[in-house]
Amino acid sequence: MNENHGKSEFLAKKRGRVILYTGKGGVGKTTIAAATAIQSAKLGYITIILSTDPSHSLSDSFDLPLYGKPKEIVENLYGKEIDFLREGDEQWEIIERWLGKWEAWAGKKWGARILVGMSLLSEMGELVSLLNILKYYQNSDYGLIIVDCAPTGQTLRLLGYPERLRWYLEKIFPIQRKAALLARPFIKGLFKIPMPEDEVFGSIKSFLINLDRMRKILTDANKTSFRLVVNPERMVINETQRLFTYLNLYGYHIDLIICNRLIPYLVKDHFFDFWKESQENYYKLIAECFSPLPIFTAPPLMEKEVVGKERLEFLAQSIFGNDDPTKVYFRDKPIEIKKGADGHFLFIFCLL
Repeated sequence: MNENHGKSEFLAKKRGRVILYTGKGGVGKTTIAAATAIQSAKLGYITIILSTDPSHSLSDSFDLPLYGKPKEIVENLYGKEIDFLREGDEQWEIIERWLGKWEAWAGKKWGARILVGMSLLSEMGELVSLLNILKYYQNSDYGLIIVDCAPTGQTLRLLGYPERLRWYLEKIFPIQRKAALLARPFIKGLFKIPMPEDEVFGSIKSFLINLDRMRKILTDANKTSFRLVVNPERMVINETQRLFTYLNLYGYHIDLIICNRLIPYLVKDHFFDFWKESQENYYKLIAECFSPLPIFTAPPLMEKEVVGKERLEFLAQSIFGNDDPTKVYFRDKPIEIKKGADGHFLFIFCLL
């Protein structure tokens, strides 16, 4: 077997792998996601790293502008910070044209209300993040997608959309479309109101179907893993516990916890004695809270800022060693809800 054929076969095994890093704002998830991407690319995976955080810092981590189209960072690695506004406008162009007709018809009296409706619609730009994951998942150029997610609250709202909109697509959307089809000739002829044409409903349906496809990918444990980054601090642990519970209840698979921002053992100054003892106790709490998931530690506070390829490589080695960071580290579900004959049951994985 020649070298190129071996590499192609190796990459084919990981085709369609997705890893998402999330956690409370400021815990260091962007840096750890970037380090994972660097090591994965070094192992030969054709990797793209995406940022779904509106306050992008991926470019800062690599010390390279990643705005707009995917840009090559190193061999096998590409990066992109998603432009929510521009890409959101592209997704909703047909619907916005219809709202524009409404505004022109209604005049000043209804203009303000129409603008409010359009502003609410613009919030759907967040969903562009999920559609970007789907876009690059379906792109045969990339075998691995790493996602630097927004902080906890935004991520939970984002990941909750597909499930809620799937219900709308199945239960409500067909009724609304049929009602509009029947009422359109009468209302347009009598009141001259610009009713939504079928292309508007087609655009909405296409959008919702793609979101449902994304939900299926994100809930497939063989394809997608979520990784939680936590610091040994009470507030961070509490928020990460809530995130951990919500992700499990939504059916998302978590395979790894990474504890970051530890004070180095080499620091002997007594000023840090309390903080070192506190972190030691909180690390034990992290182990208890997230058992049986494996817990990796990022190195203690490093001497230099982790910016650029070399520092990210060092960080990745410190966390994963020579291991393959794309593998699934844990396959069971710590929390799972199952429907039975007598109702729903909550199952909690426990190591005795």
